[in-house]
Amino acid sequence: HVVTFLRSDIYQGLRFDDKDKHRAVEEEISWSVDLLRDLINARLPDGLTVDDIFEEGDMRGSIAPFNYLVKRTFLRPREIIQFLQLCQKRTPVSETEIAKDTIREAEELYSAWKVDDLKQEYRRVFSDYDALLEARRQTQHRFDSIDEFAATLTANAPKLVEEYGARELMQRLFDASIIGVRLRDAGVARFRCEDPDLLLPATGSVYIHQSLYKGLNISEK
Repeated sequence: HVVTFLRSDIYQGLRFDDKDKHRAVEEEISWSVDLLRDLINARLPDGLTVDDIFEEGDMRGSIAPFNYLVKRTFLRPREIIQFLQLCQKRTPVSETEIAKDTIREAEELYSAWKVDDLKQEYRRVFSDYDALLEARRQTQHRFDSIDEFAATLTANAPKLVEEYGARELMQRLFDASIIGVRLRDAGVARFRCEDPDLLLPATGSVYIHQSLYKGLNISEK
């Protein structure tokens, strides 16, 4: 038997004959915070859990260190492992836990890597993806409406908007979870990496994914 693992967004973008005939043998793996926690716990020495390896106390925003890391991933196992490895390399060998300051230091490089990874990943399907992502550099983390976001996109990347249209560019950012939405000013911002069935609405607040804040020098309103 041959088993192929593909990210759902990549598989959805593939076009080939008889794709519909594969539905019966497809199996979707949906990662969550709890599953990622189990994945890391399985890689730790017996008797240790992921909560034991961090300095006691919450990060800014009253969030536990592990959840802080997960919020800065697209819920992919390799991302949380990569982030933790960066934290580990910055922790002296004599220490038995990862300090909160170390997490913040590691986030600088991790976020820069995420920006580069996204460019490399999506430029193959959209040649102007580098320019589209750079149009978000040194902007803000939240926009009160889709119209406000579209206006800043037009101001920062007028040639792209003229060629593709603001809505099409927003859709590409949304599909990659670079931006998410908060509907009717209720609840939290939602991203497609957390909910593959999520659709880009006509109205709502727009948020940049937290994994990109440092890499794109995003300011928080």
